[in-house]
Amino acid sequence: MTLAEFLILNVEEKNFHGQLIKLSQNKNAVEHLERLIQRSDTGMLLKLALTDPEIDAICKLPQFEDYWTDIWRQTGVNPREMAQDSGEPIHENLPMPTVSSFELLKGLFLYEEYRRQLEAQTELTEKFFKEAEEFLVASVRHGCYFAMNALCMAGLELLQANFDADIAIKVLICARVAANFYLSPGYLLLSNVYHDFIQYKDKDCFAGLNLRIEAFKAAYMAERLEEYSIAMINNAYQGKTLQEASGGKIKGFSHAKTRLQNYLALNAFELNQAIGAVGREVGSIIAQVTIVADSAEPQDDGIAYPRASG
Repeated sequence: MTLAEFLILNVEEKNFHGQLIKLSQNKNAVEHLERLIQRSDTGMLLKLALTDPEIDAICKLPQFEDYWTDIWRQTGVNPREMAQDSGEPIHENLPMPTVSSFELLKGLFLYEEYRRQLEAQTELTEKFFKEAEEFLVASVRHGCYFAMNALCMAGLELLQANFDADIAIKVLICARVAANFYLSPGYLLLSNVYHDFIQYKDKDCFAGLNLRIEAFKAAYMAERLEEYSIAMINNAYQGKTLQEASGGKIKGFSHAKTRLQNYLALNAFELNQAIGAVGREVGSIIAQVTIVADSAEPQDDGIAYPRASG
């Protein structure tokens, strides 16, 4: 199933769409609209928001921000409502300063549909992979880390079999988006991508790019931004530490940077160049994240992070 086919509305969804539009146009029906949204199926609302900018705008009204944040909380591995019965440690998703909870929900919704279709496949055909890529790319645009990681890993695997500059550029763009949305986890993913690309350093698409320095810079960025990435680490690694998420291979972001630094054996000039560049970039990001975190209306901050579509 293509993404376009998935987003075609059925009769129930069309009727609900009309109901939402009608209520939103009635100034005397604000409370009714709020009750309807909060009592309706979340998946249906997300699908409607993905298909119609007007519904998307309704869902993004300020009065719904806390509601979507709470729904996002409940999409964790083991929210408190489930933990009461399971006895397992609570894990809930946290709101992030780089993208709204509503956008994250849309990204997760698309990723889960991709996973559902993947599990339903009896044969992984080329047609399926093309259709799956549509879902993953759309999910990435809405801030889903799992889709970002999946696209990067799949792309790197394809490059091992046969280098394709277009695939390499797509992987790099995806990893950079991850860095902007997820700070430390995203920059670590970006570092891994740059590191993997070193074997292709002579390819034309990497001309003028020092992949060794870029790999170290990204790892150093991940270390420097760790204390500002608590929510992103929690969400990306589903409540696990980096050591737990890596199966014990990496003790932490500092260890990841040090290990890579030793492997790359950067000379003093390269090291100073990288450290200077990181220092300038980190300061700018910290200022932006702090402004968003302290703002009463984080959705309207005007920060130059790449926002999810819609």
